[in-house]
This record gives sequence, C-alpha cells and structure tokens, in this order.
Amino acid sequence: MLERYEKVKEYVYGQYAKIYNEDLKIAALTHTASVDLSITFIAMARGTNLERAKVAALFHDYAQFIDNCPHSQHAKLSSLHAYKYLKECGLFKTTEIDDITYAIRQH
Repeated sequence: MLERYEKVKEYVYGQYAKIYNEDLKIAALTHTASVDLSITFIAMARGTNLERAKVAALFHDYAQFIDNCPHSQHAKLSSLHAYKYLKECGLFKTTEIDDITYAIRQH
C-alpha cells in the first residue's frame, strides 16, 4: 500500500545519514519521524490520501537540514527538492507531485 512512500523514505533518510554534523543529523531524523507519525494520524482522521501526506511530511523541512537554508526559505526550497526527486524517481504522476509539493510549499 505504501511502497512508493517507503522508497521516498529510504531516499530522504539516506540523505540525512550523510549529514556530517551528528546533532543536525539526529535532529533531521527525529523531527522528520515525528512529523511523519503526526501526519499519519491527521490524514487518517481527515480521510485524505495517506501516502501523499506522508511523502510531504518526509520532505517538509528537507532543505533546512540538507541546505542549512534560512527558515523563511525552507518550505519553498524543500518543495523544489521534492519536485526534483519525485520527477526523477518516476513513481508518481504529475498531479500527485503537484499535490505533494504544494503541501510542502504551504506548510
């Protein structure tokens, strides 16, 4: 059911594993896991697409941890990272990618 999500999770967590600063790496992993769990409950309660919500959760702060960008830019930059990866991996339709990246940009 969530095979595509698992592939995205493997990618994102793999990128976080490369973070040299151990404290930042731990923050990236724990924060992302917490948001992922929270969005699972929210998506299920609201009846929204669980897989898309969970993929958005994986990327929602991605640029903040990978690029160390200013907080004011992290949502936009994270959505761009997600767009690039989701297009390249070929697992998602354009409409799904649009939904996911929109959620990331707006969070």
